[in-house]
Amino acid sequence: MSKITFEDVSTAARRLVESGERPSAPKIRQLLGNRGGMATIQKHLDAWRETEDGRAAEAPRLPEMPEQLASDARTLIQQIWGQARVAADKDLQIEREKIDQKHTEMLEKLSETIAVSEQQESQIDDLKDQVKGLEEKVDELSQASQSAKSELAESSTQAAVLAERCSQYEKSLKAAQEREEKLLAQLEKLSESIGAAATNAPIKKD
Repeated sequence: MSKITFEDVSTAARRLVESGERPSAPKIRQLLGNRGGMATIQKHLDAWRETEDGRAAEAPRLPEMPEQLASDARTLIQQIWGQARVAADKDLQIEREKIDQKHTEMLEKLSETIAVSEQQESQIDDLKDQVKGLEEKVDELSQASQSAKSELAESSTQAAVLAERCSQYEKSLKAAQEREEKLLAQLEKLSESIGAAATNAPIKKD
């Protein structure tokens, strides 16, 4: 008699699961033709239950839904889906209308913004022309200022020359006044001497 292996036990366990039965050592031994010891079969069965197939087979199964209940459920789901679809379409239409309204408002604001921008560009062009005119006037005034500065510098030079001449004239006038005073003093002394001499001179008689 051949020895019962893990593969023999796992194959028999899967056949029992496929037939809707829960695997057990007695059922597996019976399926294997009453071969093998119960202890060996139970050992391999416990090892099989630790595998992925074994855990899946041991998981509790939900009973199948009755056909009428399933049909009623499908009908209810279809009704709910239809109502949800209608509500969703209505909400979608409302959202589309809101989006269209916002789009129209945005276009109006954009048109207003473009109009304001064009007006501002026109004003900017006018200001640029005014700035250009002012720059030209500034250049003219700058040239006039340079010319005035040159004339002022020349006038300052002439004024300095005239001031120097005036100073020289003042010095010459002062010297002339001093000489005049000396001459007047000498003349006064001379007049006094002449007068004294005339007084003391003897008078001749004929």
